[in-house]
Amino acid sequence: MKRLIPLLAALAIVVAALFVTQDSGSVDPLSGAGAGGGRSPQAEAPPAVLQRDAGVQAGANGSDGALGAADQARGGSRAAATELLLGAVADGEFQVVVRDPKTKAAFRSAEVLMIDRSTMDLAWTRALAEAGGIRQLMRGSGTRFPCDEQGVAVVPQILNGVVYANEDGYEGWYEWIGPIQGPLTLDLKPAIDLQVRVVDPTGQPVPNVPVVVCVRDWDNPRALMETASVSPSGIASFRRMEASLGSRSSNQSYAVRLGIPLARAEMIPIDLANLPTTPLVLTRPPAGRLMVRIVGGDGQPIPRADVCLGAYRANPLNSAEQIFVAEEVRMGAAGFARFESVPVDSRPLIRISGDSEKEDLIAEVEAPPGEAQAVEVTLVWDTLAAALVARALDSGARPIPNRRGRLQLVQDGVAQGGGAILTDGEGRFRVPLRSPWKPGATRKAKLEFFPEPEVAPLTAEIDLSFELEAGDNAYGDIVFHGLPLLASGICLGPDGPLEGVQVRLVRKRMTKVGAEWSPVGSLMATSGLEGRFELWGEPEGEGPFGVSGRRRGFSMAVAQDVVPPVTGLTLQFEVGEDDAGALRGGKSSRPPETPGPVILTPEEKARVRGAEGAGGRGGRRR
Repeated sequence: MKRLIPLLAALAIVVAALFVTQDSGSVDPLSGAGAGGGRSPQAEAPPAVLQRDAGVQAGANGSDGALGAADQARGGSRAAATELLLGAVADGEFQVVVRDPKTKAAFRSAEVLMIDRSTMDLAWTRALAEAGGIRQLMRGSGTRFPCDEQGVAVVPQILNGVVYANEDGYEGWYEWIGPIQGPLTLDLKPAIDLQVRVVDPTGQPVPNVPVVVCVRDWDNPRALMETASVSPSGIASFRRMEASLGSRSSNQSYAVRLGIPLARAEMIPIDLANLPTTPLVLTRPPAGRLMVRIVGGDGQPIPRADVCLGAYRANPLNSAEQIFVAEEVRMGAAGFARFESVPVDSRPLIRISGDSEKEDLIAEVEAPPGEAQAVEVTLVWDTLAAALVARALDSGARPIPNRRGRLQLVQDGVAQGGGAILTDGEGRFRVPLRSPWKPGATRKAKLEFFPEPEVAPLTAEIDLSFELEAGDNAYGDIVFHGLPLLASGICLGPDGPLEGVQVRLVRKRMTKVGAEWSPVGSLMATSGLEGRFELWGEPEGEGPFGVSGRRRGFSMAVAQDVVPPVTGLTLQFEVGEDDAGALRGGKSSRPPETPGPVILTPEEKARVRGAEGAGGRGGRRR
């Protein structure tokens, strides 16, 4: 055995040497760098380490798609370098000429970024495999060299290098292994799919203006992609549009427009199959800056308020009404919000979103007086929201202290949500009523106290068909009544009590295919840690009733022929899919409107325990 160890070691060394010296033959993800793509004639010099295939270039230029492995895999392949001269350097400098491949004009304001491949080989390999990876690597790690008026940058002479340049939506890069002779010509090609130039009414470029690709619909030109004219030349660049929009309906048409608020949309149609090669031009209307300061009734700034800039629009559901449409939202940090590019001929409306103490404030403000001018307005936000102040009593006229619940507003039979209720030690509570109501409508409020251990949920209903005033509206005493217990019991699985089962009261009706179960209202409960449940509420209509339980991963269980109230029910579950034809006690089918069961995560369980009964009227976990 000892004699074999030296032989095995020698064999391993030989195999390793053969592996290192041979070409890997792997597919290069940047295969689109075929002959002539931004290469200098001097790049044909034989490399010091790797002999490449005849006629294959080492450099690459291209669009954003050319920097992605998936896109380039369709274009062919070339041999990849498998060996570098680590730490190799060379003396001297050489020139890199950055130019437009069509006009041959120099990119005077470009910068050349350079990295040493011998020190960043792993990072470079990873960048090749990621869309946009080269661009991100060079911008984060490359050493910068500015170009002169002739678009020429002087860079140090190194072995195993990469140079990269980008300018105004164009980019290109070149990679070499071994010695290189200059000058090197780096032709930049479009790195984007579409360019849009933003100009002012005089034709001068305007930076920092949002531009969007939208649906070509004059009534609803909703934005699908958005960018900004971040360069000094006012160019906004959109990348990979075909990948982002090509999967949509072929009948859908698109356009580009400015993304500034309160402006009539000037839309330029575009065709994804035939995108323009020159920048489209959008003219920004005369615009300025609007600064909004928010203070309270005491004159102190109100921080962190949502400030919306918008206008009134016709209500699509009721043409006789107008609704506020927010076109831009800013957080009023330190009581101050700023809006850029507000047209000078607009009629700005400012809305400050209300909270539990104050209602929304909508005010018309002054537009900027002229191009590039600013206007500052101060709004006093002291409009109090209407609130209901009352005392909760039980059926014995005793105060209900320290109970939590919710209020639901109902107008003409339509529920509109509501606020939370929390009583103090004497049963008093205050709840805001912020939902807008139509004059003359029938308005009611349903109030509910959630169930607690050994305590049934409580409900009440009051009439609010009167004019509410800003601030507190005293209602007096409200009597709450307890909901009756419909059913209670335990959910058992193969291994014992089953937690997280959705338990519902259901009604049976006979069909041609057998018994069909449908839920009764929103009555629902969820089994607790010990598998126990209590279902509270008032059933609607007549039976026969049943109690169903569902949880993902288990077949549904139904206790049939239940006459509320009933206690001591046992719902037995078996592992399996929800089989509509295998209900215990007879042939049946799945309740068609019953929501699917869920398995709660620990975080979800904690939220459910913190809001017992909130999942449905009368619901409760035990």
